[in-house]
Amino acid sequence: MDFYEQVSDKTLLKSAILMSKRACELNGNYAYLDTYAAVLYKAGEYKEAEIMANKAIEKAKAEKMVADEYKETSALLEKIKAKK
Repeated sequence: MDFYEQVSDKTLLKSAILMSKRACELNGNYAYLDTYAAVLYKAGEYKEAEIMANKAIEKAKAEKMVADEYKETSALLEKIKAKK
């Protein structure tokens, strides 16, 4: 998530995308899916970011999280949709 918050360099973001993708493959929990969606969004990969944000929200619901706990992902999803 540090990359999402602090880095704008496209080359570094591509590395963050690969790391996030791998983290999701190893353990597809909500936090990793959310981070992956955020990094994809920042890199301008909106279609994939939307898919991952939706997966993160689905995972949060499956983990019985309340909507307030994943509200930032919901907000990210709205930002993604606005870019399309």
